[in-house]
Amino acid sequence: VNGAKARGFRVDTILLGAPTWAGGNGLPGTPPNAAAFGNFAAAAARHLGNRVDAYEIWNEPNLANYWLPRANSAEYGRLLAASYAAVKRAVPGVAVISGGLAPGTDNGRDIAPLTFVRNLYQGGFNRSLDALGVHPYTYPALPNDPAAASWSTAARMWDMRDVMVAAGDGDKKIW
Repeated sequence: VNGAKARGFRVDTILLGAPTWAGGNGLPGTPPNAAAFGNFAAAAARHLGNRVDAYEIWNEPNLANYWLPRANSAEYGRLLAASYAAVKRAVPGVAVISGGLAPGTDNGRDIAPLTFVRNLYQGGFNRSLDALGVHPYTYPALPNDPAAASWSTAARMWDMRDVMVAAGDGDKKIW
């Protein structure tokens, strides 16, 4: 972190997985207890302080690979809310970003990014993010491939933005 800052970089730290003392088993795909993870997030924020510009809470929580055994937007929302409050208490001015959403479909294990955003907003968890994290992947398709329109985060970004604006979050950015 110090080396990156010394070279003019802004630092986004992804908090993913948790040690056993914070209710996790250390594996990135296994979500821990939300309150315990909040304690972990607070400890990380206190340790890193103002050297970090943003904390991204989890990675691709809409995919079962990162939220076993299946993605769950309400569980993730509770983890986000606990982490947001804890990080903001530790470092009030730092940005807290939702975990970057990945391309996916509503298939019983994964949740499509647009569905996931709608669920977060319906649950009121948008109050626990300063920016919406999105991974604009289209692989194996190209960004302009119509075949990717239903599942790619890049193709659905404007739809996600519409959800944000409709909820009064027009000032929040997609990162």
